[in-house]
Amino acid sequence: ETGVTDTEHYSYLSGNRMQWKERKAWGLHRETNWEYPAIAQTGTTPDIVRKMVEKHILNPVLKEIQDQSYYEGNRREFGEFPTESGDTLILPARFYQTINDSSSHYSEVLAYSSNGNPREVVSKDKLHTVYLWGYGDRYLIAEIKNATLAQVETAVLSVFGMTSSALAKSTTPDVAKLKALRNHTSLSEAHVTTFTHLPLVGVTSISDPTGKTSYYDYDGLGRLKANYYYEGNVVDESKKRVVQEYDYHYRNQYMYKLMKRIYLLLSLLLCSLLCMSQVSTSQNYISTRTYTSPDHSGCREQVVYFDGLGRPSQTVDCGITPDGKD
Repeated sequence: ETGVTDTEHYSYLSGNRMQWKERKAWGLHRETNWEYPAIAQTGTTPDIVRKMVEKHILNPVLKEIQDQSYYEGNRREFGEFPTESGDTLILPARFYQTINDSSSHYSEVLAYSSNGNPREVVSKDKLHTVYLWGYGDRYLIAEIKNATLAQVETAVLSVFGMTSSALAKSTTPDVAKLKALRNHTSLSEAHVTTFTHLPLVGVTSISDPTGKTSYYDYDGLGRLKANYYYEGNVVDESKKRVVQEYDYHYRNQYMYKLMKRIYLLLSLLLCSLLCMSQVSTSQNYISTRTYTSPDHSGCREQVVYFDGLGRPSQTVDCGITPDGKD
């Protein structure tokens, strides 16, 4: 009897930083090496690396190299970024992708917020993307492509009456002004996506570059309950169109049996493809219903079962076969 041997070896630096990994399997050999900030034993240490070592910033990976049938890896250069508070942050400035020992510039970060969130990024094709932050500089509220930070600052000052840094410190951004940002003349060539959040829970709305807004609701435990949109962007209950709904069930959930019966009766009226009657109520599962028509006359349902440790154990696509079986 023959078999396949898959062997891996590792070595670490101080602080449990992985330095080297070797894998041998199927007759192939691959080595991966990681480099971290350190004072060079020979030659010259880059000034920014020396500053990182002095400030005990030792965990960021500077270079990752994979040596197999060809040579590839990633490299990051760090830089110093001043903030409005007067502090200086040492954060990634440039990202490179390396193939066969030649480096190609991939992207560059031009500015960060006071919390270390990227504000302006330039890709390898010179496309500028600006990120606006809010909720105390914790959550992303806008992604603006094909515009510079200077252009965005002009729009933000005009619409909000403050700088983007001041906007980032606000507790809750004005949603109407956030949506109006895309219409400013400074951003006429930009693609603007905006976001709102329920802090510590999740995103509550996403407005894409066309202006269409998707909404997200959560239950009392912070679990995603449904996502939906309003037809024509008219916020009216009669225009509400549910895209997906989520149902959570735990093993031995006693009150669930009664609620399940009521729920089944209502669900079967809305969607002929539902397979809730086939769901095992003695197991842990999450049921996701994706509606395929605005009037809920059709939908797809997927049930993912979990074991006692919360690990997925089975995925069932309900009624997906031509004869309507799971």
